[in-house]
Amino acid sequence: SRANPVSDHSNGSAPGLPFAQNMWSFAQGYEAAEANVDEALSRIKTLPVPERMGFITGIISFVARNHSPADALQVYQRVPEASRPNALRALVGEWVYTRSPLDDDMRHIKREGTLGISGFRVGLEVELTSMLASTKPDAELASAWLDAFSNHSSRSDMLLSLADSLGSTKHETVLDHMEGWTPWEKERVTRSV
Repeated sequence: SRANPVSDHSNGSAPGLPFAQNMWSFAQGYEAAEANVDEALSRIKTLPVPERMGFITGIISFVARNHSPADALQVYQRVPEASRPNALRALVGEWVYTRSPLDDDMRHIKREGTLGISGFRVGLEVELTSMLASTKPDAELASAWLDAFSNHSSRSDMLLSLADSLGSTKHETVLDHMEGWTPWEKERVTRSV
């Protein structure tokens, strides 16, 4: 398990410091998740509203840094529904920062940009998919994201955004992700890919 990025910051080595509105509640969330993720998730609803965002970001930071993308997305699904949008933004933000091959400045800018994504234009999941795609995610992350949102109404847009990140078996993986889709969705994606 990696060290807590907040305590790293206290020691003067802040390269991977996650974003949070309240660093104290972020540290509490990170430490709670380190001890027991499920107990940390159950504490979210009991917290005062001003502490929730930082606490959720702390939990998600720990999960993103210490679990596979598929497992992290399963944890995200267990976040109380009202807090899921913030949890998903935090998850993408951590992946952008910890998994992207972009340079430090771009990773930082894009991670911070995830907090401003509203989802009002085309939906939060779709807008976060575009952000993820812009950071050149690895095949494991792209595939886990597509699996997690395989029933989303904009799944064809998501697949088109992430198709280039699916690796050397891209064509087979694209076909796997389209199993059970409507003919219109399949035609749209296969024509573009």
